Amino acid sequence: MRRIGIVLLSTLFVALLFAGVSMAEGPPDTGPGDLVLEPVAISIDWSLDEFVLLAYHGKISVEQVDAYLTQLDERQIQELIDLIAAQAQIDPEVIRKERREHLSEMNHLQNDPYPDLQAMSYPVPSLWRQNIEHKNRPGGKTVDTYYVDYGCENDYWYDPDKDWVFHFNMDYSMNPDGLKWGTVNPWVQAVFFAAYGGNLNGFSMGWNHAKLCIGDGAVSAAGGASFVSWVIYLTPNN
Repeated sequence: MRRIGIVLLSTLFVALLFAGVSMAEGPPDTGPGDLVLEPVAISIDWSLDEFVLLAYHGKISVEQVDAYLTQLDERQIQELIDLIAAQAQIDPEVIRKERREHLSEMNHLQNDPYPDLQAMSYPVPSLWRQNIEHKNRPGGKTVDTYYVDYGCENDYWYDPDKDWVFHFNMDYSMNPDGLKWGTVNPWVQAVFFAAYGGNLNGFSMGWNHAKLCIGDGAVSAAGGASFVSWVIYLTPNN
């Protein structure tokens, strides 16, 4: 019986191999969309309702999401937030609050004449903090770990709402200006655009890692922290 069992297992392994089935552990199957997608549409001429469903079910590419989102005005973005929240079954005001706080934080950083000194203050001592722009490009570093933090979103007041820190161990030659974030998932890209205008809150306490602070509302709408950690990445421009 043992010999027969070995033969059967070997046959099954070969069959899976030739069928193209990966034996490696993959990302969780929870959350919207898939990681490897075959777009079914070429144009970007959709209504907002159509776009949300296509992005949620992974039927369009991240490039199509980019092209579609950049043509929206503020009124359409607010409507997009409502549709995303309805699809994710969360309160849209949670996303709007995070959007307001993010824009306020980024505006503060742009107008602060001494951002590095400000970054060393309470509550989160950061070596640097700035907007991380979105750009899908090859060679990205994936998330090493993630955790809840109730004060990661800014360096100048304490706002104890729930945020997530996504930590990347990486070398970027002490050049945070060159960092860009990307994703392989169209729904995550759409959610983070609606919540943050596409740019994410980046910071670090050292030169051998970088972190993204993302609000719990946007993370929940995107599919949860575990799912997000599988599909986002940072790329340096060393």
